[in-house]
Amino acid sequence: MKSWAYPPLTPAVAGICLFLLAGCLRTGEYHCFHFSDPPPSLSVRLRESLVLGAEASSSRNYLFGDVRFVQTDQAGHIYVADRASMEVKVYGPDGQHLRSIGGRGREPGRFRVITCMWVSDDGSVVVIDGLNKRITFMNFRGEVLKTKPVDIRTMLWPRRMQEVGRQFAFLYKLPASRGNSDGLFHLFDLGIERETDRFGSFRDFGFADEALELSYLEVNPGYFWAGTPQAIFYSPSLYRGKLYRLSRIGDVWQTTQILCGHIEGEEPLSEVKGLSAADQGRFSFVTSRKGRKRFGILRNESRGVFTLNDGRIVHFTLIERLANKVFGMEVYRPDGQLAGYAPLEKTPLTPGQAVDIPISVHWKDSRDRFYLVDRREIPTLKVVTLEIDYRTENPAR
Repeated sequence: MKSWAYPPLTPAVAGICLFLLAGCLRTGEYHCFHFSDPPPSLSVRLRESLVLGAEASSSRNYLFGDVRFVQTDQAGHIYVADRASMEVKVYGPDGQHLRSIGGRGREPGRFRVITCMWVSDDGSVVVIDGLNKRITFMNFRGEVLKTKPVDIRTMLWPRRMQEVGRQFAFLYKLPASRGNSDGLFHLFDLGIERETDRFGSFRDFGFADEALELSYLEVNPGYFWAGTPQAIFYSPSLYRGKLYRLSRIGDVWQTTQILCGHIEGEEPLSEVKGLSAADQGRFSFVTSRKGRKRFGILRNESRGVFTLNDGRIVHFTLIERLANKVFGMEVYRPDGQLAGYAPLEKTPLTPGQAVDIPISVHWKDSRDRFYLVDRREIPTLKVVTLEIDYRTENPAR
């Protein structure tokens, strides 16, 4: 494998970048400055170290339906939240099934819709249930320690959660009718008793006016990853070629850097008119406002953002690229400069049809292993390590 190195950054170019960045953060506008277009290509191999659920004849404990969250604890145990069974399945580091927690129901310890999950280093689990409007705290053995009701005035269907410092950070959008239009990130104490801060809005990340985009983002706001207790990387689910580094400056969280990807300014979705809900397969999603239905096809999406142990940022994307739908990966230097892009899987586009590649990236552990769910045939959980080879030629188109 070749050793990797970054393109040279001369003092003149660095000065231009800092000048542009400072002006943009002051004005709220930003246009990406690329060192190369297209960016250097990467050769990436996903080396599998563990696969769960690959056989249709597997026992129920190894079959997955609608996986929404995957996480590991400090000892390497794997926790899989599956909405099909409303269970959290727990596996050892070797993939052996240890227990299943929960199940569908209203009783304590059971769930109706698993909205969020978090696993602490010691294996204790927090599950937020949107329909039961309940937060459940469990120990490593799956025993319920306590439950508390969700206060829908401050929390409504959170989409992502992660421990940031000694707080929980949540990603969700409260209805504007409650006077919370500027709340996208929400911080709570570890007991989830009190909201301590909220910040960010879709307007801050380039989505202000288009009703179809906002309708989608309110349900699918995107992904975030806490690089450090003082920094969060955010990727909106609709991808326009920009990621955001949010930092805590004093007591205030604010956007401190915009990371420019390998696409810029492209519309992430297109509206399809003249359709009805019966036209299955021709649209990705439907939204309704004031009785009017609108249909959209997703074009460019984020599929997760993470930081590696050496500070590099990895961003998974699903984009349209020359008559193909491509699942790929961007890698950024620790300073936020794009180092390269690698296509991983592609499917030819069908004119007038919505095309998806059903691969989702749920987690990265302390050993830089990624946890992917591949739903192209039998839903399968794959634990993979990235082997990245940096090149100088442009990526194949």
